[in-house]
Amino acid sequence: MLKKDIRNQILETKQRKETILIEQVIIRKRLESVFEKKSDLKYFNGLSEDKKLLYSILLIKEIQEMNKVGLINEQFLDILKSLFGGLLGSSAVETIAEPIVGKILSAIGFKSDGIMKKTMVSFLTTNPKRLVNALTDCREMTKLISESFVEGLVMLLQDQVGKGSFIYDYIRNVLGGTLKGMSTISSFEDMIAEKVCGLFDNFSDKAKDVADKLKTQTGI
Repeated sequence: MLKKDIRNQILETKQRKETILIEQVIIRKRLESVFEKKSDLKYFNGLSEDKKLLYSILLIKEIQEMNKVGLINEQFLDILKSLFGGLLGSSAVETIAEPIVGKILSAIGFKSDGIMKKTMVSFLTTNPKRLVNALTDCREMTKLISESFVEGLVMLLQDQVGKGSFIYDYIRNVLGGTLKGMSTISSFEDMIAEKVCGLFDNFSDKAKDVADKLKTQTGI
């Protein structure tokens, strides 16, 4: 009986490893298929802003499709980082997401070169697991942007005073806590939700148009 249990455990472990390897192959092929040429992936950060935005939209579309079939799980980020970490740097998700995040923030009114936008982008890309979910759900993205806006305000205020001072601690613990209250975040969410979700629809339509065009050109 004991030998049978051990044998079953070994078999289950082997099957799990094989499943992970198959998922890695699928993810690699699907993400690589987005790029017109491998050099665009290798030198992603050197591409034009328009090109990076286009690829980011297509990559997010792939992530959405993979999410539908259950490939976006707790192992996805590790797989993504292992596959593309050497090409996009250690923060592959952030690199992919930043053009879209920047576009959304510009669309709702933040200056493209403003310090507030830079602060918010920095906050948004520090939680890659949540960012992946937000990139496939406009309501989650709206919530994340709202939280980053409040966090950005607190960080900007703190930057104006001496670290460790009474006012610094007050901003972080008292004022920051008040601003981060659910009513503040919720009111900002309500204000930008329609705009953000509308942009998601535009991104999705654009990705579909490009995908259809590529299918026509390649005969796939």
